[in-house]
Amino acid sequence: MSGNSKASKSEGSGAAAGIEDLKPSELGTKNYWDESYKDELKNFKDHGIVGDVWFGEDIMYKVVSYLLDCHLVCEESKIVDLGCGNGVMILELAREGFKNLTGLDYSENAIELSETLLTTNDHDATCTFQMANLLEEPDKLDLGKYDVCLDKGTFDAISLCPDLPQSEARSKYFTNVVNLMTDESIFILTSCNWTTPELISMSADYLKVHEIIPTPQFMFGGKCGNVVSIVVFNKK
Repeated sequence: MSGNSKASKSEGSGAAAGIEDLKPSELGTKNYWDESYKDELKNFKDHGIVGDVWFGEDIMYKVVSYLLDCHLVCEESKIVDLGCGNGVMILELAREGFKNLTGLDYSENAIELSETLLTTNDHDATCTFQMANLLEEPDKLDLGKYDVCLDKGTFDAISLCPDLPQSEARSKYFTNVVNLMTDESIFILTSCNWTTPELISMSADYLKVHEIIPTPQFMFGGKCGNVVSIVVFNKK
C-alpha cells in the first residue's frame, strides 16, 4: 500500500491477482470533480489562483523531465493528458517546448478551466481539450492515437468509483488507454494509491513495463516504500 494512500483497501470481488480493492469514495464520482473544478474555475477567474498540482510540483517535474530526456519523445510528439484537471501539466509541457498537446477530462468545468489557463499564458503549443470519460464502453470512444499518454491521478480516482465493480472499471480504463496508443507509444501512469507492483499486476493483460521512474522513498516499520509510484508502459 502506498505511503500516502488516499483510501483504505478492502477485500473485493474485483481484486486482481490478490490485490485488494479500494473502498469507494466521493473522490471517484463525477459530481465531486464537477464541483471541485467549478470552485477552481471561479478562483482562477476572480483571483488568478490555479488550484492544486495533483501529487505536488516535484512529481509533475519528474514526469516532464523524463519526457525531455526520453529518446522516444520530441517537441512534435502528440501528448495526451488523461484527466487533465486544471491544465497545469499541459501548461508545463507547453512551457518546456512541446507543441502538440491534448487534455481529456470528463468534467466540463475542468475543460473550461484548462482552456482558460492555457489561453492566458504565453506559449507556442497547439493545445486541444475534449470531454471524455475513460469508463465509457471502449467501442464508443474514438479519441485518436498519441505518442505519449499521461495519467497523474485519474486511475486513482477511477479506482474509487462507486458506480462499477473495480475489475470492470479497470478493464474499461486500460482498454481505452491501449486504444489511444500505437505500438511505439509510451504511457506514464502516476499513482499514490497503488504501489509499482500493483500497477504492473493490474495492467498486465494490456501493457508491458518500459521503465520505472524513481520517486522519493520512506522507511516505516523497517520497510521501505514509495509515497508515489510512476511506471512507464508500452502497449503489450
